Amino acid sequence: MLKVGIIGYAQSGKTTIYNAVAGANADVDAYLGREEVRRTMVKVPDERLDRLFSLFNPPKKISAEIEYIDFPALTGDASEVQLLPPAIRDLDMLVVVLREFGDKPDPARDWRTITDELILADLVVVEKRVTRLAKEVESGRMDNKLEYDVLLRRRKALEEGQSIRTVTILPAEKKTMRGYGFVSGMPVMALINASDTGSSKSSDEWGKTLNLGPHAGVHIVRGKLEAELATFDAADREAFMSDYGLTNSAL
Repeated sequence: MLKVGIIGYAQSGKTTIYNAVAGANADVDAYLGREEVRRTMVKVPDERLDRLFSLFNPPKKISAEIEYIDFPALTGDASEVQLLPPAIRDLDMLVVVLREFGDKPDPARDWRTITDELILADLVVVEKRVTRLAKEVESGRMDNKLEYDVLLRRRKALEEGQSIRTVTILPAEKKTMRGYGFVSGMPVMALINASDTGSSKSSDEWGKTLNLGPHAGVHIVRGKLEAELATFDAADREAFMSDYGLTNSAL
């Protein structure tokens, strides 16, 4: 099972995206408290699995699953990522929703600001642990020397404004770092939430503009349309998509 967290600023369409991908009906105007999240488990449709099931007719069909988690809206406060529910450090991937509709949208600015917030949240965690380990290493205890050295390198990268996912991790270091759940170290998708008329750039152009780095991708979606599309049955969905020149759902 894959755990995917959805984050973004207020009015970015974050919950609209959550409703669309998760088939949920969350109130887009109802804000989550700092400790609240919305969760929905979704079975991943797969024609290959359906074909195999029809061929072999096993007693049970088990689809892959994704758990989508909608987090409280960010506000731009540099310390707020640290205050988000602990579930944010238990994810496999982050989706950062960036608004490209309404008044003066600036996805590139929002991407930079949110990335900086994630980096700061990880730096706070690293600083606390390094301070504790430094005392042990200085007293001659070498049990956690590898962890200490690795964290020093991570701290340097974070202080230079680098996400942890951009830093090379050696195989021997992976186990040491596994329990930290660094939010800036997770694979991430920048989701451009465009207006009904579409985006001003292609995905490739947005990728260059955002300077995503490794383990990151960008995708464009017309969130409001997709949320409406998710509520239709098959026949109505086809007619709706035709009206907007869509051949398939962007989700």
